[in-house]
Formats: sequence, structure tokens, C-alpha cells
Amino acid sequence: MEHSHFFYFRYLIKINNFLSFPLQILCIMKKNALLCILQMLCTYLSVAQVTSTTIESIKLAEKRNIKIYVPEDYSSDKTYPLVVVLDADYLFDITVGNAKFYAHKDKMPQGIILGIDQSQSRYEDCYYSPESGFPDKKGNAFFEFISMELIPMVAKNYHLANFKAIIGHGIT
Repeated sequence: MEHSHFFYFRYLIKINNFLSFPLQILCIMKKNALLCILQMLCTYLSVAQVTSTTIESIKLAEKRNIKIYVPEDYSSDKTYPLVVVLDADYLFDITVGNAKFYAHKDKMPQGIILGIDQSQSRYEDCYYSPESGFPDKKGNAFFEFISMELIPMVAKNYHLANFKAIIGHGIT
């Protein structure tokens, strides 16, 4: 009889431990939550190479939000191709992720990615003349903004290669 109580008691402990295990984990996590969050934030900030800023454009006569991604192991001894991302409000992170993946797999060189937020001005920025097919009105000013203000600004701060590409979606 004592022997059966022993197994029953062991069985209860196993069930009790199984049910309380998630609670034990939550208690441990709760105690260390601040430390974990702080550690993750420090880790993220130490490897994050994305800079967000607002610049004043002379060509557009307005401010624009831009993001710049620089490879984690950037070196001024190397040159980097420039990828300009239009519609950066939703394409920038995807482009950075793909660029990092393909660079890691040696399918493309590491590059600097410049994103332009167009969430409020997408159609005006890409306006073109139906007759000629060339940028017109604000579309022309946006084209000049990229070529005469943004790219020289990035080239002044980073060592760029001669290769430049532009990425957009739909009308951009």
C-alpha cells in the first residue's frame, strides 16, 4: 500500500511541475525582463546601421524624410554601390533585408541604401509629360533633388562606387 502511495505522490509532483513550469518561466522572465530588454536594445543599437533624418531640399522647396543604411562593417578603404529606394516608407526595410541576404551569400556586393519617404507626395514626385515621357513639373524637381542633392550628400559622407541603382514600385 505504501508503495502505491509513493507512485501516486510522484505522479502528482510530475503533473504539478508540468503545469507550473510555464508559470515558473514567466516568473523568471518577469524578474529579468528589464535586463533582457536593455540587452536587446543595446545589441540592436550596436549593429543597427540605419540613420533616419530629415533634409531641407532646395530643388523641392520642402523637407524630406530619408533613411540611410550602411553595412555593419563599413570601411572607408572600400567603395560601395548606392541603391536609391523610392517609396521607402514601405520598401526600405525589404530592400535592406534583401541586400544583406544577398551580400551574405556573395551574390551581390555590400552596398549603401538610401531611402526616400514618398508617402505624402508619390504621384507628384513621379509626374511626367505624357508627350515626351520625361519628368515634368514637380517630377523634374524630384529627379534633380535625387541627382543634385541626395546623391552628392551621400557621396560626401561615404565612399561610393560608380554603380548606382534605383528601386521603386508602380509609378515610381
